[in-house]
Amino acid sequence: MENKGSAGIVVLAVVILFFAVLYLILRLFINAVNYNFQGVLTYIIFPTSYIISAIGLLMLKNWGRLLAIITASMALLTLLFGIVFTFIIKHPIGFSYPILLGFLFPLIIIYYLTRPTIKERFK
Repeated sequence: MENKGSAGIVVLAVVILFFAVLYLILRLFINAVNYNFQGVLTYIIFPTSYIISAIGLLMLKNWGRLLAIITASMALLTLLFGIVFTFIIKHPIGFSYPILLGFLFPLIIIYYLTRPTIKERFK
């Protein structure tokens, strides 16, 4: 049987899975969840979508790759909207490492999973 997986895909999937499960557990069991639309989107749907996509990545399924890219894109848009909303409506915010990480993680996912050599492994 041909092994067409790569260590990078496995590492990315495990990192996504770890942080998504950790985030979901922390939000659902430790912090009070705000169940408005943004709360449900960021606290439940995004981590769940990341968990499903990580499983698909580990199985080298193209739907897992696409789901990870879509979820990362939506996370970027949600984060950007939140920053703009906070800056315009509420008050200016300064530089924050969590905000930087919030942008970097989805960007890394999108960048890595759209590389031609990586896309080829999911066919």
